Amino acid sequence: MLFRSKFRIPVVPIALLVASYGVVWMVDLGKSRKWQEFNAALIGLIFLGIVFNVDLLGFGKYDEALHQYETAIVLTNQKQYAESIAHYKRALEIQPTFLTAYFNLANTYDAYGDVNLAVATYREALQLKPDYFDAKINLSVLLNTQKKYTESEALLKDILKVKPQEVAALINLAAMYRESNRLEQAVEWLLKARHITPLNPNIYAALGALYADLGRPANAVSALRTCLQLDPRNLGARKSLH
Repeated sequence: MLFRSKFRIPVVPIALLVASYGVVWMVDLGKSRKWQEFNAALIGLIFLGIVFNVDLLGFGKYDEALHQYETAIVLTNQKQYAESIAHYKRALEIQPTFLTAYFNLANTYDAYGDVNLAVATYREALQLKPDYFDAKINLSVLLNTQKKYTESEALLKDILKVKPQEVAALINLAAMYRESNRLEQAVEWLLKARHITPLNPNIYAALGALYADLGRPANAVSALRTCLQLDPRNLGARKSLH
């Protein structure tokens, strides 16, 4: 991930100040013929120059990567996905360890309809940070669409081992079980999610659909009504009730 502080050290003035003092010191050493100290000071100034130039190049590199990344975000928000992808790629060319650029590039591939590239890019993000939970959750959703249920389940359960109350992982795990026709298990995980966030309307909407699939209409109606009490604008729940 690329980090950027709000506060930038004024590198140029500090370096010039140190260098000027160093030059004055070296002149004094030369006059007094203290050659050993003179050579040490010269080496110090050369080292300072190297550090100074590397630092400037580094800041420029990070700034350019960040500029490409921010441009990509603007283009994504405008739904100009192809152009956005190009800028994310450029950011990653400049800064190959820019973790959030991988994550947002994968999201953009998904929005653009290229699921395979989205999956591959989430995997790249996870190579950089194996415990990147957001990438694991999004990847699991796409794996469900590819019917790769075993891998999706493993990703989500890895998250829950570390964060057992991660509601997004619980809901997505339930969705995976529903898509793989393991409906009772899906209900079980949704009930765990409901226990953690009892006012989440999406959980009740999903429970309503599951109960309907299981042939339990009374439970389905109850869950959908609760969903509408929490979110009266939930059109899916309203349509299912009628």
